Amino acid sequence: MSNQLDFANLYYDWLRDNTATQNLANGWTEIATPFLDRHNDGLIIYVKKNGDKIMLSDDGYILNDLSSDGVSLTGKAKQRILNEFLNSYGVENNHGELTILATLDNFALKKHMFIQAILAVNDMFLLNSNTVKSIFLEDVSSFFDKHNLLNTPNVTVRGKSGFDYKIDFIIPASKKNNKSERIIKAINSPRTDFIQRTLFLWEDIKKVRNNDTQLVVFLNDKKTFDDKLVTVLNTYNAMPILWSKRDSYIRELSVA
Repeated sequence: MSNQLDFANLYYDWLRDNTATQNLANGWTEIATPFLDRHNDGLIIYVKKNGDKIMLSDDGYILNDLSSDGVSLTGKAKQRILNEFLNSYGVENNHGELTILATLDNFALKKHMFIQAILAVNDMFLLNSNTVKSIFLEDVSSFFDKHNLLNTPNVTVRGKSGFDYKIDFIIPASKKNNKSERIIKAINSPRTDFIQRTLFLWEDIKKVRNNDTQLVVFLNDKKTFDDKLVTVLNTYNAMPILWSKRDSYIRELSVA
């Protein structure tokens, strides 16, 4: 059995064993997931069935939490980025509450996309002690533009499982220059659970991509994190790029 298959099975077991549900008196069901927010607290989502439709909600937690930490999302540019980001997952922002509609047939897929979305929104902002300085995805995009690195942002890719995944950027292959396709993920807060989700995504989608497609992971190292995460990415043949070292990888990221 390959290491990749072992990893996938371990991930499935961990997800199943660490998810708990509780029926609430108001008709909603609370789902406690094993995924962690910025405070290392378990992420909780809420589900309610109404006829043939199923509503999933974060009960306003993610955006309210960012706001309480001084993250202003009132500017037109940030609202545009946030809405485009949520739309790519099929998630709506209803006056600060993140929601998505599902049916019984697609509930698992919609739940998967919803959790991806709210964790990504939770991670997308880089904070200092007082205010938002930048959005990490914007920083990566600006880096690509500065060095004329051809890319397609915000791409949805379907894995072999049938699940859809949000890819931050794709750099196309170049047969002329013998360059492979590169799948780009940007992780603002490198943590074990983010790396696990990225590798699960990678194991699923690489089965339907070209054999030489490569995973590249930008890791924001403005704050220290466990070096073992880099080792894990290398083990799965990914290319981890520390943000502070990004200029050393321009050639690897180019199609020329």
